[in-house]
Amino acid sequence: MKQLPLHLLHLLALLVAIHQASCSYKDRMKAILINQQGVKVHPDIPIAVYNVSLNDMPKTRWMGVIQSFGPAKAKMLLDTVMKSIFPDELRPLIDYVAGRLDDYIAQPFADELRGVAEQIGADLGDVVFLNLMYEVNAGCTSIVVQDSQGNIFHGRNMDFSFTDVLRNTSVIINFQDQQKTVYSAVTFVGYVGILTGQRPGGFTITVNERDENAKILNALVALVDRKASPVSFLVREVLEHQNDFETAVQVLTDRDLIAPVYLVIGGLNPGEGVLITRNRLMKSDVWRMNETDYK
Repeated sequence: MKQLPLHLLHLLALLVAIHQASCSYKDRMKAILINQQGVKVHPDIPIAVYNVSLNDMPKTRWMGVIQSFGPAKAKMLLDTVMKSIFPDELRPLIDYVAGRLDDYIAQPFADELRGVAEQIGADLGDVVFLNLMYEVNAGCTSIVVQDSQGNIFHGRNMDFSFTDVLRNTSVIINFQDQQKTVYSAVTFVGYVGILTGQRPGGFTITVNERDENAKILNALVALVDRKASPVSFLVREVLEHQNDFETAVQVLTDRDLIAPVYLVIGGLNPGEGVLITRNRLMKSDVWRMNETDYK
């Protein structure tokens, strides 16, 4: 079997199988190739690819995606999440945050959330909750491995229960600056953070469940620690602003988070794979590829 050249960066095997719990093993193993130009989708994978311009105003930059995809389909995901996992005890808190969005959500995310809510015709509080889905109901696993030729493979799945809806709202987004892709994500329409992303020529990141059954504590951290970031927002910031694997690892290790998380990062070069075990306010462990014990 022909080996992948190193510059192809990563096979993110199982990315589309994120949402396909009922599909066959063969279908699950279809892959998305990530190269220097962005994302190339296997021709048999029915997933739409969109570009989001970082040069557009935050409130309108998702408009093209939502209008092309269909506002009603996007709202379907939101309604399903609210019915499936929204804890009633958090409704007053979500409404409070939505009413004071700029106090709790940094730009450009605050205006992006406003724009998404307007474009799909949804309550802003519901859109805020959708984008805090990891902090309330995490469910993800992933791996990073290296073959004998030094090629890095980064695979993941997500373990949310509403797979039919996720399968039908999955998209690939290329985030572009002056029509050049800076980073890409496999995500859901209406979700502006990133749980699965890559920066061409740099690194890949996946967010993975570290569930401590502490929804209320996560919420309190969000209110009290204004420096703490939702996990998916920090991942997107790192993909947008950091150029290389080691710098990405450092930022993801040091920044305050609302919720604990396992972060898996893959790089371009042999040996560039790491699992970061994060507490909210500090790292717990950093385990690098080929190490036999945690640090």
